[in-house]
Amino acid sequence: MEKKKRPKPNTARSAGRLAAVQGLYRIELSDARVDDVIRETMTPEAETEDGGPITESDRELMARILRGVIANQTEIDEMLGQALKGDMVPARLETLLRVLLRAGVQELAFDTSAPARVVIDEYLNVAHAFFDLSEAKLVNGVLDRLAHVHRSAELGNPAAGFGKNG
Repeated sequence: MEKKKRPKPNTARSAGRLAAVQGLYRIELSDARVDDVIRETMTPEAETEDGGPITESDRELMARILRGVIANQTEIDEMLGQALKGDMVPARLETLLRVLLRAGVQELAFDTSAPARVVIDEYLNVAHAFFDLSEAKLVNGVLDRLAHVHRSAELGNPAAGFGKNG
């Protein structure tokens, strides 16, 4: 996997979401403790990918996403398993793709403070920075499916065919 380009920050919260994905990746690969990852990102020296400072709201969002994914990981992976097509399962996904999807599901299903379309667009932006088009399409499809289930009042509910057989 080759890094494509840095995600462009299109909202004030982009850096927080990117930092959350990076933190989850670190936790997944090294068994780092979530509080250590958060603390390191909270230091004044911490910067965004473009070298700017991480704002307090970005830090708060990152911490909320990290803690939420850790607390809800079993449920999140079950949701991902239902949303993935065919015989795909979260455990078989590439690590960065898996943690990116977990972060998106956390925001769509458990922390509904941001509009669903914003959440999907933000994680799609991160996906485009690190993956080819096929993985970005997977991120878009999975998050869109889950958004229509968990945010049906906001988006409507065309979730027919949802799940493994859909």
